[in-house]
Amino acid sequence: EYVRRKDAMVTFKGFENGLPFDQYLQERHKIKKLRKKAPATLYWNPDVQTDENGEALVQFKSPGDYDRVRITAETLTPEGRPGAVQLVFEGVEGAVPEQ
Repeated sequence: EYVRRKDAMVTFKGFENGLPFDQYLQERHKIKKLRKKAPATLYWNPDVQTDENGEALVQFKSPGDYDRVRITAETLTPEGRPGAVQLVFEGVEGAVPEQ
């Protein structure tokens, strides 16, 4: 059966609210197979808001001992334009990111 593109509509039934990241880590830890692997994502928060200067401070506690952490931030401006930055932190706490 064919549906014209302009007539196509998608309806999501049974939508479930997102799981807070801390709760996700707790649920993940309950699964023995996943408990043995380090999580690829250490922090996730789609609700970070910037101040009037376009800056935001994000703090999180790492659930493991990592030598290197890659931070990726993706954003949308109020006008809908996308932006992204990626930094890599090496070594101990307070290390300067490589560009």
